[in-house]
Amino acid sequence: ARIDRRTSRLGVHATSGFEPAQLETLLRYSGGERGLPLLQAALDEGAPILIPDASADPRFDPAFVAEREIGAFVGIPLVRWGEEFGGLGLVFDRPRPFSSKDKALARGIARQVGVALVNARRFNLLGELRKFGHDVAVKLRLQSVIDVTMNAAASLLTSDASAVYFLDRDKETFVAAGGDGATSVDELARIDATREPWNALMQSRT
Repeated sequence: ARIDRRTSRLGVHATSGFEPAQLETLLRYSGGERGLPLLQAALDEGAPILIPDASADPRFDPAFVAEREIGAFVGIPLVRWGEEFGGLGLVFDRPRPFSSKDKALARGIARQVGVALVNARRFNLLGELRKFGHDVAVKLRLQSVIDVTMNAAASLLTSDASAVYFLDRDKETFVAAGGDGATSVDELARIDATREPWNALMQSRT
């Protein structure tokens, strides 16, 4: 399951091994009010959760356990260097005990997958940055450069809105030159460049 940055909730991103009816149930429950509480708990605790018998665990909805035919469950948080990516849920069709070796293996999986996700993200980011540089370089009109910069920044940083500002040195203000969502907020249409935190921009600091 992957974290949706807009809602901060876990949503199913990829699956393997589920029967069609089981998958339909999983998607229905994950989109509900409770979401995926055990994977969220694993993320909150920063450690894998191993449940030998789902039917005896109060954190599971009994109807959910019966409908999905869950025996045992392992929830592995996917976190690396403080950044939460999501969680990996492993389902067993019948109860089973978990040993200390199983717990150690789950922690090792969490570390290895976390590293892999970070490396993959860096690789994708490099490709996106190269495309961003190319798109800006071939634009000759100012508005086109503004649009590309604004959209690329929002995509690279997975933000909900973005805007490009120009500095009016005479009035020491940043004036929105174009935006998607952000400039609809009146307070962000023109920003006092002498006030914190915006004055950091005047010193070429992020």
